[in-house]
Amino acid sequence: LLVLLYHAQIPVLSGGYVGVDIFFVLSGFLITGILLRERTRTGTISLPNFYARRARRILPAAAIVLLATVVLSALLLPPLRMPEVAQDATAAGFYVSNIRFGIQATDYLQSQLPPSPLLHYWSLGVEEQFYIFWPALVILATRGAKAGGAGVGRRIGIAAAIVSGISLVAAIWLTTVNQPLAFFSLPTRAWELGIGAMLAVATTRLQDRKSTR
Repeated sequence: LLVLLYHAQIPVLSGGYVGVDIFFVLSGFLITGILLRERTRTGTISLPNFYARRARRILPAAAIVLLATVVLSALLLPPLRMPEVAQDATAAGFYVSNIRFGIQATDYLQSQLPPSPLLHYWSLGVEEQFYIFWPALVILATRGAKAGGAGVGRRIGIAAAIVSGISLVAAIWLTTVNQPLAFFSLPTRAWELGIGAMLAVATTRLQDRKSTR
């Protein structure tokens, strides 16, 4: 639905930055759906398996693009740019480039520099940082709930609503104080991933109701 609205050029959703918002919502939706199905089916969530799947899916492509960008930067950019590019690549490799870019954007001298060729990695940093704490929070929220019971989805939905509420308040406040950090940081972006998580819970419950009819 969000993708259709975006491509329909609804005025409220138009703009170059809407795509990343949709990316975060879809990411929260997909990952929460995976966690919810595993918890409902098995009664537990395996963190090692979760992170292993993430590594197999993300690391190869991310590493190839990162390496190719650094090599092309060395060939095409002025040599004086390379120390910055190397630092950006290191931050991107550890999925903290969003923090680095947020700090740079608040520094007047740094903010006057040309955009980094690795700037697009900031959203992946936010996503991966969310995945550090969200599965653990889901495990904690669903502790004691019966596998296959409706309480699993309800608890995850409540946890997502709390995270989204706190994050949205933080985003509104920080936007008035420090817009770059509000744009790049996980605490002020988590509400979008949380919306995706709530949509995943709602979709699963609708499917369950249809299957029981």
